[in-house]
Amino acid sequence: MTPEEPIKAVIGDLWYFIGTRNNHIVRSKFFKEENRMKRNTLMLLVGMVIIASMVLAACQPTPAPVVEEPAPAEPVVQEPTKAPEAPVAEVPTEEPEPEPVRTTRKGGWLDEIVVSVVDNSSAITQIQAGAIDIYAAGMSSDALPEIEAAGLDYAQSNGLYYELTFNAYGPVFDSHELVS
Repeated sequence: MTPEEPIKAVIGDLWYFIGTRNNHIVRSKFFKEENRMKRNTLMLLVGMVIIASMVLAACQPTPAPVVEEPAPAEPVVQEPTKAPEAPVAEVPTEEPEPEPVRTTRKGGWLDEIVVSVVDNSSAITQIQAGAIDIYAAGMSSDALPEIEAAGLDYAQSNGLYYELTFNAYGPVFDSHELVS
């Protein structure tokens, strides 16, 4: 036999050889059985520990039930009955107006935010009329005298901004499903 072929030499069915090209690995059947037995013993031990912990947890004494003692009964005193009085005419009173419910919520909640599209030319007049609360789009510097004349607060910002966008129709991909 050549070294390339697997070589099996049996000596009393105790040893076998696995041959590879230039290496010969010798393993004992007993070695394999010994590892298997160690693994089985370990699993048996772990299983017994788990079962023992479950049994011990189930054997804990139950807490004593709390017994409430009845309160001492007071003797019932009967009062003499009185003759019914004549009904008194009630004067209608005005009900006070209920106060609006105050909320502890902070910030802009989506159920209270109304988004509208306003162009630069009408933004200042709509803020003065109370139709909108804020105009977040940028305005050019030539509108600054008009903003100051209206007495509105303003802030200068440079750079990026982020917006809240709801896309109901979404992009459609090859799977023909909407992506939300």
